[in-house]
Amino acid sequence: MSIEQLTIANTHTSLAARAYQSVLFRRQEIFKMFDTQEGRPFRKELVATIEGVRYINDAFALNPNMTWFTMEEIPSRIVWVACQNEWQKCDYAALREIVRQKVIAIVAFGSAAQEIKQYFDKEISTLIVANDCAGAVEFAHAIAHKDDVVLFSPANGIKEDIDIRGKEFSANVLAL
Repeated sequence: MSIEQLTIANTHTSLAARAYQSVLFRRQEIFKMFDTQEGRPFRKELVATIEGVRYINDAFALNPNMTWFTMEEIPSRIVWVACQNEWQKCDYAALREIVRQKVIAIVAFGSAAQEIKQYFDKEISTLIVANDCAGAVEFAHAIAHKDDVVLFSPANGIKEDIDIRGKEFSANVLAL
């Protein structure tokens, strides 16, 4: 191999390495942009492990992007507990693919829980509408198996509701 060929090959390798590092940096940067609430109460908080099932309280997830990032980090199957009220309109399009990949069941509650059921009915076969958070936790407990995660991540809401919803979910889990 000539000096010129070696120089060209090394230049291409160097450019490829820099491009790869740039992509990794951008992915981390985007992740941090959407997920800046680490360590906050009710943000990816482990409430309990019962019969090998982990119950995670993500009441702080105020939009689908936050719920997506939480689901992305969970390596096991997910029973998703979601909450939807009539005054909270939410576009769940960002969650469609990850729900198809990781979620084995959705348990929804709230005054407009039927909207969640209708939106995801083609993506997943187990969709349950509960009357309230206590009922949703009981259904999720009945569905989940060892090594699964029951994730409470509303994907919508307002900051004023976080504390109420987070405490309610945690109390219902601890009452199992």
